[in-house]
Amino acid sequence: MAPTFPCANCLEKEATTGCGKCLLVAYCGAECQAAHWQRHKADCELESFAEAWKPQWMLEKRLPYFVAGNGPKRPLNLKGEDYAKDLNVLFAASGDFRNVVTTSKLGIVLNDIYFDVVARNVIFLLIALAVEDRDEAADCIIHTWYAPLVRQSDLDILQGRVRPLIEAVVDEIKKADEDAKGKQKDSPTHEKTWSFGRRTLKVVLSKSEWSGLLSFLEIPDGLGKKKARKLRHAVTLNKDFLDDRDRAFCNRTPAHRIAVSQYWEDGFVLPLGAPRQAKFCCLP
Repeated sequence: MAPTFPCANCLEKEATTGCGKCLLVAYCGAECQAAHWQRHKADCELESFAEAWKPQWMLEKRLPYFVAGNGPKRPLNLKGEDYAKDLNVLFAASGDFRNVVTTSKLGIVLNDIYFDVVARNVIFLLIALAVEDRDEAADCIIHTWYAPLVRQSDLDILQGRVRPLIEAVVDEIKKADEDAKGKQKDSPTHEKTWSFGRRTLKVVLSKSEWSGLLSFLEIPDGLGKKKARKLRHAVTLNKDFLDDRDRAFCNRTPAHRIAVSQYWEDGFVLPLGAPRQAKFCCLP
C-alpha cells in the first residue's frame, strides 16, 4: 500500500495533490496549497533548485578543496566469490559505520583514535543487536546518527534498552574496584561480551571510558532544542564546508537539492512537507 501523508498546510486531512513544480509537498486541495504558498515559496524558489545551478567553485573558477581527497582507498583483494573461509577484519579507524557485511562466520574488530567515534559505534551496535525489529532498529540508528532532535521512541530505546546494558558494566567495574581495595592493582581495561542469539559483541575499554560511554546516553545540562540546532548548524551550514555541500548537490535533481537543504537546516529525517510540529526530544 502506498504511504499517505497529511496536508502540509492544515495537517489534518489526507493530502491528494502536490506542488507541480518541486513535487515535494502535498495538500488536501487547492485552497490549502494557495494558503501555504508563502511559506513554501522560500523552498520552491531556492537558487539550488534552478536547472542551470552550478557549484560555487565553478562560479568562482577555482579548484574545489576536496580534489586531493583523504588518500587512496585500499581494497581487500581476496579470491572472488569462491573464497569460503571465515574472515577476521580490522577497521583501525571506523568513523564511517555504514558498511554492514552479511557472509559466513565473520569477526570484525572496530577501533578508532577518537573515543567519540568508538562510543557511537558501540551504541549503534547495541541498538542493532538489542532491538529485535530490524526496521525499528535501523530507524533508531539513522535518527540517532543524523538528527539533533529524536523521536520519543528513539529515546526510549536508548534509555530503556541500551543504557541498562552499559550501566550494568559500570556497576560491575565499581564493585570490582571496591573489592580490590588494598590488593594488587587490576588491569586498567575492562572487557564485556554480550550475546544476542548467534551474534556476540565484545567491547574492550578502559575503566574510565566505560563511564564515559554511559555519559553519552545522558542529555547534557543546559542543552535545549535551540542550542542543539545551533550546534548542528555549526557543522552542516559551516561556510568552510561550502564545497562539500555543492559537491553533494552536483548529482542530485533540483527537487532533491531542496529536500537536502531543508534537512541540513532542521535535521529532521522526514519528507519535506511532513509536519514539524511533532514532539521531538534532545539527543543525548
